[in-house]
Amino acid sequence: MNFTGGQYDLVAFDPRATGSTVFSCFTDPLAKAQHTFNSGVTSTASDVAEGQLWAAGTVYSNACLETQAKNSSLVNSPFYARDLISVVDALGEDGMLRFWGLSYGTIVAATVSAMFPERIDKMVFDGVQNPHEYYYALGDFEEWTDTDDVFSAIFSTCLDFHENCALSKYNISGAELEKKFWDFLETIKYDPLVLGPATVDYPTLKFITALSLYDASTWPTYTAFLDLLMTRSNDTLAVQTMTENGWLTTKSEGDEAIFQIRCGDRVARAASLEEFKPAIDRLTNTSRVYGDLVVALNAACAQWQVGAAERLDSDFHVKTKNPVLFVGNTWDGHTPLVSAKNVSSTFDGSGLLEIRGYGYLEADWGYVARFACPALFVLAQGDFCLLD
Repeated sequence: MNFTGGQYDLVAFDPRATGSTVFSCFTDPLAKAQHTFNSGVTSTASDVAEGQLWAAGTVYSNACLETQAKNSSLVNSPFYARDLISVVDALGEDGMLRFWGLSYGTIVAATVSAMFPERIDKMVFDGVQNPHEYYYALGDFEEWTDTDDVFSAIFSTCLDFHENCALSKYNISGAELEKKFWDFLETIKYDPLVLGPATVDYPTLKFITALSLYDASTWPTYTAFLDLLMTRSNDTLAVQTMTENGWLTTKSEGDEAIFQIRCGDRVARAASLEEFKPAIDRLTNTSRVYGDLVVALNAACAQWQVGAAERLDSDFHVKTKNPVLFVGNTWDGHTPLVSAKNVSSTFDGSGLLEIRGYGYLEADWGYVARFACPALFVLAQGDFCLLD
């Protein structure tokens, strides 16, 4: 409500396979637990990890075909788009959709725009994913374009904001601090840390690091945590930090939804690990920080066997009834500005707002943008807001 100014009535619902419609492809809790464990490694964790992740993808694809073929065929983004339009129709107003899509929501926005261009009134694509790769490639390669640069900024800004960066005490350059991190990560790959009841190994620290890229306001906590690990000065506080930030939380059944929805959308397939290997290499070459973390998902989707009841076929060259707005941060580790530019270029008459700040999604900066920028939908291509 705050993001939209507080004067609008908002309607929201849980996408299929989430909320009250969660389902699992595993009937055996032990099999599910084993899959969660096997798919939780990163592709660079060992010299056998890529094969392990490919096999885990095979297991999951087989399980969904055997136990949830009907449900799995009905949960992809075109059905989400139809659900949106059904809500608009149920409201009985003017029949027009007003939608703010965040991250994956921009895939939904692109999908519903391609399917129902005449039904679009106001629409914001916020933190844009590239729908061309999302649907038709073996991986979302463009998504990680700026990830490593954003990660480097954690260290390059450390000395400038020393009061909020525990690593500033080393009094070395940002590049040297980052090298210190990578050297430390390589050490715990072979010799994980045991912190009382918790273990911090290579995949664990990589996943925690990935979470730090969502919001620059978490960098002080993240750098303080790194210092605790590197110095082993207070293991109790390190575990407490992990607990308070949800870094020790086990995966829930709902985590299958991202596999079911993403794989139900994806068209591209690979017949073998050898055929999939170039996608792994491209992901890890695009981002050292994040590329290996998404191999498990993409490996499952490359082997997906459930046929979607409806599949989108679009080049996303779309002319909506009313122009839409694309919003992106200059430094976004998850949804890079280049994606907003690329997708906006194929939406006729669309506007592009660049917010020059660090973070994931414009919503993090919405309160600033409302005061510092012109009203939405009067922005020209290339307008921007500069954050203090």
